[in-house]
Amino acid sequence: MCAWLQPIDTATQVTVLQHVGERKHPFNTARLVARSLTKGSLHLCWPDPDGAMRSPVGPSDGAVLLYPADDAVLAEQWEGPPPSELIVLDGTWSQVRRLLADNPWLHELPCVKLAPAEGSNYRIREEPAPHCLSTIESVAQTLAGFEPDNRGLDRLLDGFERMVDHHLAARPPKRPRFAVRTKPSARDRLRDWAHVVVVYAETLGLRGTPRQLVQWAAVRPATGEVFEGLVRPAGEANACQLATTGLDLDEASTMAVLRHRWQRFVRGDDHLFAWTAATAGVASEAGLGRVTGLKELYGVGRKGVRGRLDAVVAGEGLVSEAVAVSGRASQRLGHAVAMAGQLAGSQRE
Repeated sequence: MCAWLQPIDTATQVTVLQHVGERKHPFNTARLVARSLTKGSLHLCWPDPDGAMRSPVGPSDGAVLLYPADDAVLAEQWEGPPPSELIVLDGTWSQVRRLLADNPWLHELPCVKLAPAEGSNYRIREEPAPHCLSTIESVAQTLAGFEPDNRGLDRLLDGFERMVDHHLAARPPKRPRFAVRTKPSARDRLRDWAHVVVVYAETLGLRGTPRQLVQWAAVRPATGEVFEGLVRPAGEANACQLATTGLDLDEASTMAVLRHRWQRFVRGDDHLFAWTAATAGVASEAGLGRVTGLKELYGVGRKGVRGRLDAVVAGEGLVSEAVAVSGRASQRLGHAVAMAGQLAGSQRE
């Protein structure tokens, strides 16, 4: 930035007292003041052993403070010769108040203030209010009030404005606060009724042990097409569990055969849904596709869903029809189809 700064002569000495917390900010403009004015200086206020942010320098005779005190004079209404020194406090408003409190001699100085006609051009750093200016903008306007005939002051903001433009040109575009959706949501896919397939998985296995898929059933509600595949479990199946499913696995095939038949049934633009998210895990493990849980969609805004699927269907007053597959999957798949239709709503085709 040094090449953008031009030395400017002024009648007034500008002394910037900077709170130490502001010294490392990359866009701080107090440094530009000190480097642009032949009578400009920057002094850091470090905490003393008592924690007070003391100024390392004091005022000269005839010094004024740039601060919007109640009795402050507008810089543009300044009359008479320019003051010998303009003291400027640099930092956030809370830091400036700290500097004022820790340096009582500042309260004895006459104050000048600004009434900006336009907002700040400090577009790379947010100001607390529209009328607030950066340090270098404040100094430029104040000196213009003191020395209205000083044409060199017109160049004081050149380096500042080039810094702002340079940073904005190099900064990547601001990302939207919320990501723009590029893929259809689960509800959007469900409303695409012609491509909805409702699935059901029957598994066997004791608690704490891996469960084995023994039945994969599905229906395409829009057309009534039905799929069913039975898988022969590895090892001896638990007789009690098998009895509750209502399945006869004598004619069951292998998982490889099931996958081959399923690939012929399902289409590339189909959306798979099941009542529980557990079916999604079974489908993923078996390589049968991505399945979305209807229970989670139904529970949005309801703080979760309790009770069995048949009770939920009855509570909604829905009528379900059994699907032509084996075992208890017939009723459960029918209930899931009823819930899918309810969630698809009026946009169902």
